[in-house]
Amino acid sequence: MGKESMDLVVAVLGPSHYDQQDRVYQEAEELGRLLHQNGCYIRSGGGSGVMEAVSKGFLESGGTPSAFLLPGQRGNIYLRDAAQQMSYFRRLERLILENHAVIIIPGSSGTSVELVAALHVFNRAEKLGYRNLCKKPVIIMTKYVDEFSSIKVALKALSLSDDQIDLLDWASNGTEAIKILTRCLEQWQAHQE
Repeated sequence: MGKESMDLVVAVLGPSHYDQQDRVYQEAEELGRLLHQNGCYIRSGGGSGVMEAVSKGFLESGGTPSAFLLPGQRGNIYLRDAAQQMSYFRRLERLILENHAVIIIPGSSGTSVELVAALHVFNRAEKLGYRNLCKKPVIIMTKYVDEFSSIKVALKALSLSDDQIDLLDWASNGTEAIKILTRCLEQWQAHQE
């Protein structure tokens, strides 16, 4: 993917409790840089932690980070484009549906809810009036394959179908996430032709 494409809009979701000294924050910041360098737009929930870090990396590499904010929420200092949403659920719906891919950095119960919602919505996209969404990736970015495997087991225990769980990809870092997104963009462009 090159900067000239700017075709892929990626939602990045993750916990708000990390600060700049945390490894996860630093990895999310690097992800933001890589996403911009590879021609993507980003959207997040606009808060602190992972959302702040990805916005910081994206901005510092020359991008314009955007977010969907909760009512009354002040976004992080790195945002340059933000829209207030009417509710948490409307915000989550827009973050999931109005993007080509979702990258989730696990670490909190709220992020787990967002993951389940993304899989559920992508699996039911056509019934909800959104065509071709179910082929878009949900990438879990974590260094630990055991954590990814545990997430899949937990999702199965929640009665998610194999079709829903099969939407997941695993990336141990931002570079691997970009490789998955490149494959996604190529498939998406081929499907549009």
